[in-house]
Amino acid sequence: MELRASQQATQMNAQIAQQRYQAGCLKLRSALVQGEPVFQNGSPLPKGTIVCDRFGNTGKLVPRDFDKDGKYVPVVAETAFTGNSKVVKSVFGGR
Repeated sequence: MELRASQQATQMNAQIAQQRYQAGCLKLRSALVQGEPVFQNGSPLPKGTIVCDRFGNTGKLVPRDFDKDGKYVPVVAETAFTGNSKVVKSVFGGR
């Protein structure tokens, strides 16, 4: 049962990632890292932005206050991965 649940979760995760690529995620030049903010022109991207990288990883920027200072910074969270190289290449190009 546990293995089946894990497989189902992986499949759902891949579907979410593919939908994000197809809907037009913001392409990152480097690999996305969960829990890290994403900057563009020196400013953090706003919460709710969907980001993706050329490795099949996607994420949603969600406000977090890790140091409990009352300041929330949007960081990569709600990650999803697809191993479907065709979907990734359709966004990033390549062979």
